[in-house]
Amino acid sequence: MNSERPILKVMRELTPSVYIPSFLSSLAGGAKYLILPLYALEVTGSTAIAALVVGLSTAGTMAGNIPSGMLISRFGERTLMIAGLLIQLIATAILAFVDEGWLIVVLSFVMGLGTSAWILARQTYIAEHVSFAFRGRVISIMAGLARAGTLVGPVAAGFSVEIFGYSPVFIAVSLCFLLPIVLILIFIEKEPAHAVDREPVKIFPLLVEHRKILSTAGLSMIVVSFLRNGRRFMVPVWGVAIGMSASDIGLAVSLAAAVDFAMFLPVGFILDHVGRKATLIPCISLMGLSFLLLPLTDSFWPFVLVCMLAGLGNGFGTGIFMTLGADFSPTQGRSEFLGVWRFIGDSGGSIGPIVMGTIASAFTTGVACVFTGGLAGLGVLLALFLVPEPRKRVLDQKSSEPATFTGTR
Repeated sequence: MNSERPILKVMRELTPSVYIPSFLSSLAGGAKYLILPLYALEVTGSTAIAALVVGLSTAGTMAGNIPSGMLISRFGERTLMIAGLLIQLIATAILAFVDEGWLIVVLSFVMGLGTSAWILARQTYIAEHVSFAFRGRVISIMAGLARAGTLVGPVAAGFSVEIFGYSPVFIAVSLCFLLPIVLILIFIEKEPAHAVDREPVKIFPLLVEHRKILSTAGLSMIVVSFLRNGRRFMVPVWGVAIGMSASDIGLAVSLAAAVDFAMFLPVGFILDHVGRKATLIPCISLMGLSFLLLPLTDSFWPFVLVCMLAGLGNGFGTGIFMTLGADFSPTQGRSEFLGVWRFIGDSGGSIGPIVMGTIASAFTTGVACVFTGGLAGLGVLLALFLVPEPRKRVLDQKSSEPATFTGTR
């Protein structure tokens, strides 16, 4: 008799099809996000072009969200996962042979489109094949592996560029997308004909039908994304303002990332056994508090402790974006809903640094921090009183839902 715990069985089955591809793609993603702007700066000598490379990568991801959702409905998750990884592989490999700024900018945008297709198809796959009872742990582990990849990738890429130069590193990074494609081809079943080639759900009626969830839970995701990306902007800016060196700021960011990474296992347990809001509310609260405390720091250790508090808050949010999206997504039009969901959430990350930078320029950095902390307070109230708890809703409707996973060969 097989005594293996169901959650362990699910994790084992997901390892070759989701977990290893997620780690490798994040490893490659972390590497390219470091070396792309550096390469653009070396080739063009323009900080504006380097900034454009970073911005258009995010813009490409946002632009691809809704079209990717519609394509998933038409061709299936497996096909779009492979397509998203293949786009990133090809674009990264081409970078090894180009040295013109405009081409680097275009390829950065294209990679963003590929990233969107890969992430959204993977999220849809999990929503379709992993039962609610395990979804929080499955997604938080996947998010934890992604964090590990983005921690290792930049370090490995930075050292490799110094030794080998940019072109060989771009080739090596592109190959990190190849193994995930092979694993998906082997371990994820091809969707049957009746599961794909569906008529895509129209976006506007979808927005109308799910307007309540999108205007409450979706707004809370905008706040989370705003805080996350705003933190990436504000921490180094404040560190410089109080006289921290680049190495001091790097150490603070690394310690915060370590705290963040350490949270993915306990957060998965909380998501599945306590509820989604039990991680969403601490996530927003702690990151908001860190913004309010940041202007009070004027030396190294207080600065580090506040950064670690922000890392703890972000750690509580491990997988929350994908988990809530999967929870609230309807069976009919799931991928289109998730495309809209990701577009809404990503918008917060796009505007966060811009809004904070504008406020800091018009007033002071401290005012920008206080504004962001106040926004987090509104986000907490929103999560407390207006965002429904998916776990309660599902348990009320299906008190004995079987915890299963389907999808591997």
